[in-house]
Amino acid sequence: MAERDPHSGNYICQPDPYNSQPEPHSAPPPPPPPPPLPLPPAYVPQTQSNSATYVVQVPKDQIYRVPTPENAAFAERRRLNPAVGGGKTTRPCVSRCCCVWLFLLVLAIALALGASVFFLYFRPKNPNFNIVGFEITTGVVNSSSARYSRHQSKKGFKIRLRSENSNAKADVWYEEGGTASLSVGQPQRLETVGVGSYPAFYNPHGETTPFDVVLRGSDESVDRVRKNKQLMIKSGKSKGEVKLYLKMKVKVRTEVGTWKTGSVKLHVACNVVLDSFAKGTRTIMSEDCRTLREA
Repeated sequence: MAERDPHSGNYICQPDPYNSQPEPHSAPPPPPPPPPLPLPPAYVPQTQSNSATYVVQVPKDQIYRVPTPENAAFAERRRLNPAVGGGKTTRPCVSRCCCVWLFLLVLAIALALGASVFFLYFRPKNPNFNIVGFEITTGVVNSSSARYSRHQSKKGFKIRLRSENSNAKADVWYEEGGTASLSVGQPQRLETVGVGSYPAFYNPHGETTPFDVVLRGSDESVDRVRKNKQLMIKSGKSKGEVKLYLKMKVKVRTEVGTWKTGSVKLHVACNVVLDSFAKGTRTIMSEDCRTLREA
């Protein structure tokens, strides 16, 4: 829509109030965003107000140039042997010790299992003993020496026994070092009249092996047994009876094929009743032996 200017006579274009549209650049700018709200005091770390962070810059050529005194020895060992102190390798001596202990442990377990299987399967029985002969001797010969010295007694006892191995598969080896002793009197008051050693021999399975036990004694003890003085047990018979006690401690090993067990101690106790030592008469009236295995 054009209007005429009264002063200049020119026409001036005026916008149509009904069809006019606002120009884009004439619109007012949008309001600025509101400032961010401050964090609540509860979300502020407590250490920020009490601590500070410092950054220290060290030239690269000065790093690890001179180690501290407490780390100098460690650095020298590390330079000479890089494996030391790494924490990933083990010293050879420590490794060898661990291997040795592990081997010994496995060996002990294997031996224990083998012994358990052996005893459970074969179940070795104790040998049985019987006294079959009793004799008073002069000039007793010991296994360790062929002749007694002048200060030792020449009288003693010779007892013949039999060892019966009732095992079906296990053989018995009697080792050296066994002892034997002979006593007389009442069980409450026993007097030792002879001591000696137990012989070493081999007793196969299912067989009976005879052997002799030689005991050395004193002249007085032998004479008292022979004459039945103060050692007779009175009975209704015309002759007195003498009761003797034989005790033996022996060491044995059980063998099955090529497998041999360790040494085991056996305690053997025998009671024997004698009637006389005269020739032509029966010396042994009764005998009884019992065997116990030491736990």
